[in-house]
Amino acid sequence: MQLNIFKLAEAQIIKERRQVNEWLILKYALEIRKWLDKHSQSIALKIMQGDNIYFYNGRIKTYTKRI
Repeated sequence: MQLNIFKLAEAQIIKERRQVNEWLILKYALEIRKWLDKHSQSIALKIMQGDNIYFYNGRIKTYTKRI
C-alpha cells in the first residue's frame, strides 16, 4: 500500500478541525515525511488502523491522537 503524505496531511488537518490551506498541508506533509524516515511503513499502517502502541528499536512507544 502506497501512502500519499499530502492526503494524510490533509486528513490530519481536517481531524484537528483546522482550516485547510496549501501551506499547512505542506507543513504537515514534511512532518509526516520526517516521521516516516525514522519509522517503518508497517508502523505507520498499524497506527492508521487504530493501534496506539508499537515497538521501535526494542522499545514500546505509544501514539496518542491529536484532538
